This record gives sequence, structure tokens and C-alpha cells, in this order.
Amino acid sequence: MKKYFLALALCVAAMFSSTATFGQQTSFNVLAFYSTKVEPDHVLFAEGALKFFSDISEKNNFTFDSTSNWDDMNDSNLRKYEVVVWLNDEPSNAEQKRAFQKYIENGGAWLGFHVAAYNDKDSNWPWFVDFLGGGTFHINSWPPLPAKLTVDDRSHPVTRHIPESFISPDNEWYIWKPSPA
Repeated sequence: MKKYFLALALCVAAMFSSTATFGQQTSFNVLAFYSTKVEPDHVLFAEGALKFFSDISEKNNFTFDSTSNWDDMNDSNLRKYEVVVWLNDEPSNAEQKRAFQKYIENGGAWLGFHVAAYNDKDSNWPWFVDFLGGGTFHINSWPPLPAKLTVDDRSHPVTRHIPESFISPDNEWYIWKPSPA
């Protein structure tokens, strides 16, 4: 499972690096949403990610909470968090979508993995399609394949310590049209 977190670990370590010392208050609060009612590989990913984020939160001075109850995506609850993470699913009803949109529009931060960014012509959430850059899902690779990844901007704090290019382990790659890049 570690190989799937290599790139993630580098990015998150750069994002969440801290000079915190023992006894300092947490610097921010993160809430991760996940599902156990999805494909087995997606559940395994969420389990690994939950452990990973729990471990780094203790070392990097932030609070990490998680829930599989998507009804927790509401105004009252989201107000407590600076970062919302979707590990392997997305909001399923209008109330959850409205709360997330309001959260983002009021300055909240989001980190989404895998199916979290899925949208197609039938998504019926135009705001989210626009939020992701306007592209809709077109096709993906299956079975998973390795790929050479090239970092376009190594000056950003998230990419500063990532090599100019590297081979990613087997993964499922997606194409959106038009490309949001």
C-alpha cells in the first residue's frame, strides 16, 4: 500500500510541514469523508489514507477527524474545519452539495482523491464541474498502468521536493474533456 502514497506523501509533507513543538496548539483542523460502500480497492485506499493522515497529523500539529457519515457535510459541522478531504466518494444529495459549495465559497480548502473528482454529463452539479476546471470525465485506463509524470512548476511549495519527473506506480489514469489543465 505504501507505493500508492509516495507522491501523496511528498505533496502532503510539503503542504503540512510545520515547525511545531510539543505542547503547541493545533494549527488547523481537517475532516476526511470516506465510504465503505464502494469498490474494495477504494475502501483499501481510504483505510490506508486514514492511517497516513492520522500519523502525520500527530507529527505536524494539525487535527485530523474522519467520518463515513456524509450527512456530516453540513454548514454547522464544516464550519469547524479549514480543510475537507474526500477520500473515495462524493456528496450524494443536494443538501450535502449545497453545504460543500458554501464551505468552498467562504474560503474552505478541499483535497479530493480518485472518484472524488468524478463528474460526467449526468453529474447534475454544474458548480462542481466548473470548480474542477470545466472538464467532464471522458475515459480512463484499465487495468492500472504506470506513467511517467513531469512536474511543470517545481517552485511551488507542494512540488518543491518532487523530482522533475518520476515514474508513478500502477494507477488508473483519467482524461477529462476539455482538459482542465
